[in-house]
Amino acid sequence: EAAKAAWLAKLEPPVSVKAASPPAPRPSVAPAPVGAPAAVPMAEPDAAAKVDKHAAWLAEQEASAIAAEAEAKVAWLAEQESRMTIAAATAAAAAEDASRLRSQLAEQEATQQLQDRAAAAAAAAAAARADASRLRLQQQERLAKLQLELEMLRGRQAGLECKLRDSQLRQPPDAP
Repeated sequence: EAAKAAWLAKLEPPVSVKAASPPAPRPSVAPAPVGAPAAVPMAEPDAAAKVDKHAAWLAEQEASAIAAEAEAKVAWLAEQESRMTIAAATAAAAAEDASRLRSQLAEQEATQQLQDRAAAAAAAAAAARADASRLRLQQQERLAKLQLELEMLRGRQAGLECKLRDSQLRQPPDAP
């Protein structure tokens, strides 16, 4: 809106300047030579069409930025899902290690070293499960927020595309 206002301000001088200066000759009317028929005014670009084109361009730029932002958020979400999958796989591997070590302890007469390793593996498995659970909850919260934000962005994009179509429909067709 500010860019549009600045652009419009460039088109017209302030009211005080308009009132103080005499009307400028129209550049689209060529002076007629003596004895020649009156000059035919040339078509002047319509300021409203310029404003509509500029507004359409701005809407297109904003829609493009919204789409890029949504794509970046989807990529970020995919990365977070990948991290969560890795954490879950690590937790499963740690749990499997703990189970295997417990089996070894049952088969052999428990040695202190195996007990320490089993306890460490169990602690790692518990920590990994807790981390995976925490990451899953965080991921679900982020996913819900991102889905809400994505829906809002899609709605905003749809509105901007509608404005763009309306703006394009209001523009007169180009003359052949």
